[in-house]
Amino acid sequence: MRKYTERPPTPQGRAEVRLLKDEIKLIDLDTSEVHHIDPADIGEDTVVKPGRNLFYRLSSDGRKLYGLNPWDGQYFLKVKAFLPPPRSENQTIPATYVLPGGKDMGGWVSRDRSVFNVLFEIIGGEFEGMSAVKMFTYLFRAGENDLVEMVGSGGKAYQALEEFLGAAGFDWDKDNVQFSNNILPDLQDLLLKRGVVFLGKFEKGWLTSFSKPPAGMAPPTKKVRKPREKKVVVEGEPRDEPAEE
Repeated sequence: MRKYTERPPTPQGRAEVRLLKDEIKLIDLDTSEVHHIDPADIGEDTVVKPGRNLFYRLSSDGRKLYGLNPWDGQYFLKVKAFLPPPRSENQTIPATYVLPGGKDMGGWVSRDRSVFNVLFEIIGGEFEGMSAVKMFTYLFRAGENDLVEMVGSGGKAYQALEEFLGAAGFDWDKDNVQFSNNILPDLQDLLLKRGVVFLGKFEKGWLTSFSKPPAGMAPPTKKVRKPREKKVVVEGEPRDEPAEE
């Protein structure tokens, strides 16, 4: 009989983030618990910005910040990279890994599955440059002429992968990816070269859906503050002079 084990929880939640002189302070908005993070203990792909309603994810001992992104809302995204498996000896090549079956928070028992992670970057707005990771189930196989096709249809995992690829600019009618034991490097290169910006929706800290933006909708741009001008009086006449920087 198969024995399933529950995955240990990691500290995560909705927080206010403050950048102090020697530390990053996370104040959990639901439990009031405070986490003090050393700047040296920030994950490689984690971009830290101050703000409220940010989703944080820590290591099991609560010392390292592994993720920080918006708690909710819709943002413009682009693909930044396909990630190598966690704890892989080769941290340069994206690949799949087996996610062991176990019980989730609802108590449902899942089976082992082959998965891969994609790193996204937020484009525009107050959280520009921040990143988020989403896991996808690897659902590719060799089809006609040994070209890649997706396995199955209708399931949530299939729909999530299909939705992401479509939003990121992959075209099943025009893009031909040769099947191999690991198609992720080729798929990553294709999407990075295409450079499509699309929409991603966050719910309770996790990316839940992707879509193409409506026609005419573009990422928000940063407001550029103009230098102030001050009034000076020369021989009784007012004159505009740029303020000193």
